[in-house]
Amino acid sequence: MSTEPTEHFNFMLPPNAWNKRPYRSTFQMTIKEAAERYPGAEPILSSKTVRTGTVEVFAASEARYGQGSPPK
Repeated sequence: MSTEPTEHFNFMLPPNAWNKRPYRSTFQMTIKEAAERYPGAEPILSSKTVRTGTVEVFAASEARYGQGSPPK
């Protein structure tokens, strides 16, 4: 797992079938993720957060939802 800092932003997403106007994303993504998922999304620069890794997040979610391996 990479420990390089990554920048995450909220985005203004383009209109779609359910939203006739541009709307704000409900979660943060990197610019690369947003370009793949939502072509035309614009980052909201004031919402920038820098993360150094996601190991702790995955470990917490596995323990919380029981998806991790059983204790030995």
